[in-house]
Amino acid sequence: MPLAGGAAAFCRLAHAFPAALDDRYPDGVAFSGGAKFRAQPSGGRVMNVSNRICAALLLSGLVGWASGAAVAQEMAPSAADCFLPAFKSGDADAVTACYAEDAVLWIPGGPMVKGHAEIRDAFADFFADVTIKDVQISIMGDEVMGDTRASWGTYTVIRIDKATQAESVQRGRYVEVSKMIGGRWLYIVDHPADDPPPAPESEQDM
Repeated sequence: MPLAGGAAAFCRLAHAFPAALDDRYPDGVAFSGGAKFRAQPSGGRVMNVSNRICAALLLSGLVGWASGAAVAQEMAPSAADCFLPAFKSGDADAVTACYAEDAVLWIPGGPMVKGHAEIRDAFADFFADVTIKDVQISIMGDEVMGDTRASWGTYTVIRIDKATQAESVQRGRYVEVSKMIGGRWLYIVDHPADDPPPAPESEQDM
């Protein structure tokens, strides 16, 4: 907090100077013409003024630091910025690095997994069968509340089956919660869910 630190140093100086001056010149400093100046006039008006100035400076410094920290958090890459290139490259380790150590992931059509080991195994199994041709997300909402961030939207994954080379499109929606940990946004909860399959034509005609 550079600004707050500077304000604190000023306050220490402002409080020390009047007392030091009066210790050296207890009767005041005489000027030509007989006028005298005392660093601490009766009633402690100088100290009261300096106290008010110091309080204002410290408050401004703290507010400025808090605002700067909030801007830095919002400017930091999101967990999705970490996840998307790692997922597209099929790198289970890089994907896992986008999650907090105790994160929870719900796998579309599968079980819940928790923690780095289970999350890594889940993605490693997935990437063993498919190659990711492309992945896109459409963000519908994104809210930052202190060190916590919530996002939601839809996704599209184009994948190729490694055994058959068949291409398929996976669409769904997601809700995710991330937390600022060590200067990075990391998932603590990730809940993607595939869209339901389209209804048979006979049902659509009804």
